[in-house]
Amino acid sequence: NEKKMNQYMITIDLPRNPTSEYISLIVPQRDMITDLMNKGFISDVSLSEDRTKLWLIVNSESENEIIAVLNSFPLIKYMSYKIDKLLFKFTYTGTFPQMSMN
Repeated sequence: NEKKMNQYMITIDLPRNPTSEYISLIVPQRDMITDLMNKGFISDVSLSEDRTKLWLIVNSESENEIIAVLNSFPLIKYMSYKIDKLLFKFTYTGTFPQMSMN
């Protein structure tokens, strides 16, 4: 029985004025994100220029699995988040079809 994976967009709000404790947890948080990307759980990460919003594209069977992972984040007590299930995600790769001259 193959498990059905879905994609989700996670919108995370981060504090405008981070504390020293928050700053000390950035490296462990980044390491965890990298590990989850290597495992294929997270496929995309984007951070707003002002560093107050983080967007993740996640591959998961369920929202419950996502919540469990989010709750294990080192910075979770500084985050609020919203989970949206995606119907599809299109990514522009910047490549065009090769021209054929025949």
